[in-house]
Amino acid sequence: MAEQAEIDAFKAMLPANPETYGWTDTYIGEQLDGDKTENAMLLAFWTKVASDTFEYADMSESGSSRSLSNIHRNAVAMAKIYRDLVDKEENPPTTATGIRSKRIVRV
Repeated sequence: MAEQAEIDAFKAMLPANPETYGWTDTYIGEQLDGDKTENAMLLAFWTKVASDTFEYADMSESGSSRSLSNIHRNAVAMAKIYRDLVDKEENPPTTATGIRSKRIVRV
């Protein structure tokens, strides 16, 4: 089982109350012990948030408004960020980047 310090460090990357989406200390510890990277875990979290909030709608009443759809929109944006990071981890570039040169020495 992951140490509490590791769990707390990972929870620092999540929004407040990740338990709302089922991400308890026990669940996070199990995920940390698995073979997923932190980016893959964060992708799973934000994908879960996006799927749980797709029905949210904006509300207006008595002169005040709540843009609840922003929660879904932001979750989708965060999932895209972590999808790109996970894709880079799983499929590193195969071509060499940069140019190397050496000083020519006459023999």
